[in-house]
Amino acid sequence: MESSIQHLPNFDICICTYKRASLKDLLASLNRLDGLESFSVRVIIADNDDHPSAKPIVEEFRKSARFQITYVHAPKHNISVARNACLDEARAQWLIFIDDDETVSENWLLAFASEVEKTSADVYLGAVKAIYPDDTDDWLRTNDFHSTRVVYRKGRIVQGYTTNTCVRRSTIENFKLRFDPAFGKTGGEDTVFFSTLVTLGGKIAACPGALAYEAVPKSRLTLRWLCDRKYRSGYTQGLIWVNKTGYVKRIEIMVISVVKWMFCSICSLIAYGKTRSSYWRVRGALHHGVFAACLGLGQKELY
Repeated sequence: MESSIQHLPNFDICICTYKRASLKDLLASLNRLDGLESFSVRVIIADNDDHPSAKPIVEEFRKSARFQITYVHAPKHNISVARNACLDEARAQWLIFIDDDETVSENWLLAFASEVEKTSADVYLGAVKAIYPDDTDDWLRTNDFHSTRVVYRKGRIVQGYTTNTCVRRSTIENFKLRFDPAFGKTGGEDTVFFSTLVTLGGKIAACPGALAYEAVPKSRLTLRWLCDRKYRSGYTQGLIWVNKTGYVKRIEIMVISVVKWMFCSICSLIAYGKTRSSYWRVRGALHHGVFAACLGLGQKELY
């Protein structure tokens, strides 16, 4: 793969962190990347804690790092503020966003570099594979709600995320894109960001080879947590649709979402086994969120 890359793109890898010791594991996996010497690579770490709690981790890691590290203190308890701090600091052609509770495969950077060389998209999405504890229930493993995959709508990718994503910096600057602080505690700021990018004419593509991994904590292995997260996703999507449409279209979206919510609720009651029942419960939470956004109901804080 490395020999096919001719123009040697440069990258700023952006990590927003908040009191997570798992940052050490992510940095270690970045240090093991294949092809680091072939590119200009810098890691930007935006610490969202009031106190610079991640700074000792960063300073210790500098001793063995194979790349440059820039530490930024962004103490607002708001993930959008941290993401915007990364945008302010970025200088490279390409920005890669990765979460502080993930690790990356050894060919992760080469996969992104190869893809940006071959095609002309503005954004490239990699998948995130969930790693479950050994004692995880079968219904969770089978449904695999926690993994992140690229979603196509009518053959196009119209939304993105920041869990494993490479973005062209010039596109961000040309479109004057920022992460909205209003979503900084509820989540969904990345959905709004990339939906706006597509609306303005940007193109999103998949990068199958850029695989990341996320160890799922036990606190997230509950149906309640999954429904809350999916509700938030639906709520954000509902807000995007509502802001783009008039009153009549809003009524149409609201009716469709409540019908789908009721359908999923019925399916969850009659489904055989927890695997199918939980699938419909989580799916229904998505449509519940869309319906709530159409009504202008409040959003839950997820972070």
